[in-house]
Amino acid sequence: ITQTFGWAYGMVYSFLVVFFSMALFNVIVAVFVENATVASKKNHKREKRERLLNSKLFNRKAQQLTSFVVDYYQEHHLNNSYIDNNLDGLKRVQLTTHMFDELLTYPEFKSILRDLDIADEEQRDLLATLDVDNGGTVDLEEMLQGIAKLRGDSRRSDIIGVSLRVEHFMKVSEQQFDILHHSVRHLMKQMDKLDRLQSSPAPAPPVVPVNAPPVASRRARPVDRGAGVHRAIM
Repeated sequence: ITQTFGWAYGMVYSFLVVFFSMALFNVIVAVFVENATVASKKNHKREKRERLLNSKLFNRKAQQLTSFVVDYYQEHHLNNSYIDNNLDGLKRVQLTTHMFDELLTYPEFKSILRDLDIADEEQRDLLATLDVDNGGTVDLEEMLQGIAKLRGDSRRSDIIGVSLRVEHFMKVSEQQFDILHHSVRHLMKQMDKLDRLQSSPAPAPPVVPVNAPPVASRRARPVDRGAGVHRAIM
């Protein structure tokens, strides 16, 4: 080519061949990487779905979490007192923010939460999320129930469930407001009646003249039946 068309044409031709070869190679690599990424995401989603549907795995990890927290609670806050592994015993374990931060310092505790699909960036605010009454404490039963609901991604059923709960709460609030409004109106009417009764003048007593003769009693005199019978015999 260089002998026929010259060195300039040969250099341009060689550059174009190398450029298009590199571009084609990059396209092939990009397609391969994209397919590998898509396959990895699909495998990850499938494994996560299987893990979320595996109730035995959740129960086993929940038992490990319960045992770990109970052991920590007994060792640090209850002077090694015994806690039953039942519902009443789980309610006795009250976790504060300070205690939960101490638990997060243990790699085993964080690993159990990770196995329960609680991401590392969400573990720090887990206790504040589950503390619905802002009391500063969460018992172990509430934490397990909250973790069970936090597992997995947000779904349409979660959003619709929250929307329905809010709508029901608004209806109940409106009904309670109507009842309260009716009670207040009735109370205001009763207070108005009481105010009118208190503000009206009392009736004056009848005036009796000083020199008026005493009023004769209209009560009939008792009849002496024995005297009448005696006169009839006479």
